Formats: sequence, C-alpha cells, structure tokens
Amino acid sequence: MDNDAGWSIGRVLDHPNALVRWGIRAWLLLGMFLLAWVLWRLAGTARLVIAPLVVAVFPAGVFMSVVDWLVDRGWNRGLASLLATAAFMVALAGVFVLLGWQVSQELSGLTEQLADEWDNLRGMLGDPSWLPANLTAAEVAQSAADAGSGEGGGEGEGGSGGIGSVVVLGRSLVELLAQLFLGLVALFFYLRDRAKIAAFLTSLFPTKHRDDAREIGRRTWQTVTDYIRGQSIVAVVDGVLFAIGLVILGVPLAWVLGMIVAIGAFVPVIGSIIAGGIGVLVALVSGGVTTGLLTLVLIVGVQQLEGHVLAPYVLGRGLDVHPLVILVAVTLGAAILGPFGALIGVPLAASLYQAIRYVNAEVA
Repeated sequence: MDNDAGWSIGRVLDHPNALVRWGIRAWLLLGMFLLAWVLWRLAGTARLVIAPLVVAVFPAGVFMSVVDWLVDRGWNRGLASLLATAAFMVALAGVFVLLGWQVSQELSGLTEQLADEWDNLRGMLGDPSWLPANLTAAEVAQSAADAGSGEGGGEGEGGSGGIGSVVVLGRSLVELLAQLFLGLVALFFYLRDRAKIAAFLTSLFPTKHRDDAREIGRRTWQTVTDYIRGQSIVAVVDGVLFAIGLVILGVPLAWVLGMIVAIGAFVPVIGSIIAGGIGVLVALVSGGVTTGLLTLVLIVGVQQLEGHVLAPYVLGRGLDVHPLVILVAVTLGAAILGPFGALIGVPLAASLYQAIRYVNAEVA
C-alpha cells in the first residue's frame, strides 16, 4: 500500500491528538459491527439463498488446494473444479446412502427398545396418568397414517390437514433441493473463479481503498480456509473414533451418531457436547446404564483428545481467538440465525478479528 500518495487508513487514523485518534477508532469499530449486524439481518431474511452460498465456502476451503495442485500439473482450472465438485457430490451421496441403509436396518429395533424402556419408566413411577401409555412404533405409525388420511378428525378437516402437511413437506423438499443445487453451483464457481470473484469484490471499493480491502480479504480468506481445513480433519477424526467406539459397545446407529458428532464439531465448544449427549441417550435406551456410562466416557475421551492433541496440532494458533469469544460467537449466531448462525459464527468472528488487527497495525 502506498502511504505517500492519496488516502490510507494509517494516514487518517494517525492523528496527533490522542482523543481524536481513539474517537475515530471507536467510530470505525462501531461501523464495522453495525455493517456486520445489517448483513447478518439480511442473511436471516434471505436464508434460502444466502445459506448455500455461505455453506459452499466450507467444501471450497477443503478442495481449493486440490484444484490448485491439479492446475500446477497442467490441468485446466475449469475441468479440475468440475472434477472436485463431482467428487464432493459422490462422497456426499455415498455417505447419505450408507447412513440411510443403517437407519433402515436398525431404527425399528431401537424403536421397540424405546417402547420397552417407556413402559418400564411408567412402571417405576406407578403408572401415572399424565404419561401417555402404549408408546409403540406400530401405534405411532397408525396415528400418522390416520392423520394423513383424515380419519378420526372428520373427513373434511382431517383431509385438509393431511393435504396441508403434504404441501408443506413438498415445499420443504423443493427448497432443500434448490439450496443443494445452488450450493453445488456456487462451489464450482468458487473453485474455478476464485481470482475473478476476489477482483470483483475489490473493485466495489474506491480505488484508493482497494489495497486495504485486498489485504483484509486475503487475511480473512486465509483465516477461514485454515479454520475449515483444520476443523474438517478434527471433525472426521472425532466422528470416526466415536462411531468405532459405539460399534465396539454394540450401540445401534453407530455411524449415524458418529456423523452427528462430526457435524457438531464444526460448532466449537457446544456442538460436540450436544451431539455426544444424543449418543449417550441412544446408548442408555439400547444397552442400559452401563452402556450409557461407557458411552459418556467415550465422548469425554474423544473431547479430551480433540482439545489437547488434535486441535492444537491441526489448528495451531491460526484461529487465535479466545474461547470466550468463540462461545459468544456461537451463541449469538444461534440466537439470530439458528443452526446456520452457530455454524458460521466462529469463522465470522475470526475474520472480523483479522480485520481489526490489520487496522490496528496500520494505525500503529
């Protein structure tokens, strides 16, 4: 950046009066938070479009190095990007097919065990009237079928409710498929046109501000990609270790629960704890107290391995954000945008931190 001609952040903020200098810093910081809040609110109203565009950054951060490696060996960038996108689609489809197969094989048995445990709970409590009885998979399925066909609630009213449920389900499915398609298209263009997208975003700033915008963007992208790659490795290791442990303990849906733990690992501090709690509940239902306690020991051990070995080695100090800031970012993101906000809260906070560090370095 040229500090001898034109405008620069350092020249404007390096005022000789300390009170003025800190006042300008405060206004800039307030403006950055205000802009982030406005963008966050807009993201909440346009989540159908914004969510796949943002989530596509995660696989892009993982596959970008693969595309660059192929390009360095003579591949066309477009072809390499298409190959990486196709590989991601195949891997994603394979995971869901395998998990769907396991659910179809083991869910009915788990449901029967849940019904037995429910009956035991009622017996221990003296058969209280406020707890529903006869919690069986067959009756639940029959109730759902009756609701869908309109029986038991009047033909007109029940039928309308069933049709309405089908319409809502169909709309949700269409939205999900549209988001998936948009996310895959965005992933392809992120991989192929990274330089063009960065140049376009930089061109939105006035010419005298572009050097600063380019440097902040470079640092932000480096922080986000380092976080995504490192957290992906941590998530896969957490999920695989947890699933193997559940297989050894004989807990049903082991690989499904392992995938839930892996997804939860992308929400630091609380994600894996919540996901592991689901595994403990399933173990309690399927194997009793001993299996549940062993599963609890398993998830604690995996968390300790992540916190003391995996995260420091894989992530290093690239994130460089205090755990309290991470917890606040996750909580605030979840409160505003739900699970999507919890997912992007930490990368967003880390990016904002890098921008603030750059501004402070320019002023110093």
